[in-house]
Amino acid sequence: MPDSPGAPPQRGRRAFLILTGLSVVVAGLVVALVALQNREPPPLDVDELGGPPKPKIYRFEIDSVVKVELRGPAREPFTIELIDDVWTSSYQRDVPIDRNRAYDLQATFGSLFAERIIESNPTNLALYGLDPPQVVGIATRSDGTTVELRLGNRTPSGTWYVMKPGDTSVYSVWVNHGNNLHYTIADVRKDELPVATTDLIEYVYIRKPDGEVLEIGAFDEADPRFYGALTRLLVLQPYAGWYDIDTHAFESFRQQLGGLRIERVVSDERSDAAEYGLAPARAEVRIRDAQGTERHILLGAAREGEVFFQVAGRDPIYAGRSSAVSFLAQDPFELISKLLLLVNVGLVSEVRVSHPGGEHTFVVTHAGSGDDATQSFQLDQLALDEAVGRWVYRQFIGMTADSPPEAARLAAARQAPVEVSIAYELREPPHRLALLLRPYDSQFYLSEQEGRGQFLVDRAKVEDMLAALRDPAGARP
Repeated sequence: MPDSPGAPPQRGRRAFLILTGLSVVVAGLVVALVALQNREPPPLDVDELGGPPKPKIYRFEIDSVVKVELRGPAREPFTIELIDDVWTSSYQRDVPIDRNRAYDLQATFGSLFAERIIESNPTNLALYGLDPPQVVGIATRSDGTTVELRLGNRTPSGTWYVMKPGDTSVYSVWVNHGNNLHYTIADVRKDELPVATTDLIEYVYIRKPDGEVLEIGAFDEADPRFYGALTRLLVLQPYAGWYDIDTHAFESFRQQLGGLRIERVVSDERSDAAEYGLAPARAEVRIRDAQGTERHILLGAAREGEVFFQVAGRDPIYAGRSSAVSFLAQDPFELISKLLLLVNVGLVSEVRVSHPGGEHTFVVTHAGSGDDATQSFQLDQLALDEAVGRWVYRQFIGMTADSPPEAARLAAARQAPVEVSIAYELREPPHRLALLLRPYDSQFYLSEQEGRGQFLVDRAKVEDMLAALRDPAGARP
């Protein structure tokens, strides 16, 4: 029947229906794709991506391994064990163990997959170095159960042959597992020295080979025994009492203290200490920082550019570079501030200077307080110009030490009568300080101050100070 007028041709209707159907299909596909995009993708199967799954030998919680024993016909046996969260060794109890190397062994037992099965029922294990095994490793887990690995030779491709009890198969495992099972105590130990932060040093004790002791300590600023200290660090030995640190000189010394490093392990046997000059130790050094970290080292003999040493309380004997103990040659006198008695003028009310020719009295009068405080000066009841008065005062507090006395002459010099004294009257405790000068020889006086060391002072300095008191205006340069 012919198409009616105004109606689409039959062929056109078919095309229209086909296009409409296709539109529905496409819309459905779009909806399906959107739905798929919004869906959580399934987890990737790593074994599937990497090919067929590898044969599992052991698979359990790696951290559950708390002990590993390694032994074999051609190796020294040893055991490492986790005790109180610290890995230790039965080879030598105080040998420190590297936690990373301990983890290597934990992982070899806890997550071990074979590269492939070499032979399921071998008739000749000797072909693989497994009769007997080259290494037998036993891992103990935290629940007390054990697992065992038997390591043979390397394969032609560089991997290793292994077996486990109760399994007749010979496997090949990746190279790192064989290397781990070949670890020796030298591989797993991690010998480190305690590291005190030298920038935060609060205490130093050095006993030198000649027996001299250098001791440096910090003090509480509120402690009245340390009145007048310029720095918080003080030299406590070898001098009587204490003395301020010279911060510039101490900076170089402080850098030397941190220079000692372990270059090699010499021995783990306590009985070898005498051979290396450590029974008894020739010298000793202790360094402690403000965080409480302490390095305590016993120093032994020095040979061919090396010095032997131990960490106090531990058996291993180490060798370091002998140049790293240059601090043993430190002269204590070079570390101290040479000012004999420094007192802030704002605390002084009077200074009396006694000498063979008589006595001088220097009076300081204070006015105002805080930033507005001022001082005026009198010498032997005569008023001084402020600039002259401050210059005279500097002659007292600027007195410096020139050298320590000879030990053999010190006792006799301390018995000599005081020839010159500088006595300070203070406005607050301790209220009185004095610097005493006794004859030592024709060139020096021996200085003495309560609680402080004794040092030699050139007589010329004392004469210049006395000249300033006799004629302050004429003596001032």
